[in-house]
Amino acid sequence: LDIGITSNFLLNVVESREKHPIKYFLNQGIKCTINSDDPLLFECNILSEYQLCRDILEMDDVTIAQCTKTSFQYSCAPEHVKSIGVKRVDEWLS
Repeated sequence: LDIGITSNFLLNVVESREKHPIKYFLNQGIKCTINSDDPLLFECNILSEYQLCRDILEMDDVTIAQCTKTSFQYSCAPEHVKSIGVKRVDEWLS
């Protein structure tokens, strides 16, 4: 599930950023990725979305890393690129 916290809030999909259900989804075993949706329209970027997940939703490094690895695993990138990405996330986490 591709998640854009800011766009979900601005489009009234969720009541507030703080109440976004991404952690609930993850706890239910739903694979999620963190995305910026439309940066020009919503005035956000991928870094600000990750920072929002850390600061407002209080997601820890392990959870954020899992979302990042999911982004690589389900991307259309060549397998060697996906493997390198997942490996680098694991290195960052260790």
